[in-house]
Amino acid sequence: IGETLTPDQLAALQALPTPPAVRDLIALSKETAETRAEVFSRLSSGADGLKAAMKAASPSAATTPAGSDADRDFVTLQEAWARAGNTGRRRFLDWAHAEIARLMAEPQA
Repeated sequence: IGETLTPDQLAALQALPTPPAVRDLIALSKETAETRAEVFSRLSSGADGLKAAMKAASPSAATTPAGSDADRDFVTLQEAWARAGNTGRRRFLDWAHAEIARLMAEPQA
């Protein structure tokens, strides 16, 4: 986690009134440098904690479709896949293989 953050960013996290959760720090470390910079910009502008700043800075915050449940489900799955590492992706594929195969065999609606 510390390898992806600048000294200024680490200092900003240490200055937060409530220490961020480890899972939020891990998620932050997986974000792009641009997204991390936006998170810290939002923190310095008064965002209420790391989690709120991350949510506001996420690329999907501006692009989440207001459409159907299927559209929102798709964006949620896409974001989770993008955040996951290769080991997590492989475990997911091993777990979901049969369901994926069944869905791919069905005619598309």
